[in-house]
Amino acid sequence: MSDNEKISHNSLYVSQLSLNYLWSLLYFKYKRRGTALVESFILLSTAILTTRSFYKTYPPASVILIPYVVSLSYASYLTVEVMH
Repeated sequence: MSDNEKISHNSLYVSQLSLNYLWSLLYFKYKRRGTALVESFILLSTAILTTRSFYKTYPPASVILIPYVVSLSYASYLTVEVMH
């Protein structure tokens, strides 16, 4: 794996962790449900990109992220339902 690939993997991973933290703040602390909803789809997309990126270089790492992507999907669904 090249240095650029490592930086890309790390950037994606840190991005999705940061977005996860941001979602918690938006949803629970600031009660900005609409903003949290938009952010949850961005977070989900980033987690999927991270999983896909990991799969290309180390498939077991991507398999570990699958339950996380599923839980993010469910959280996004719940956020949509709360909005109604």
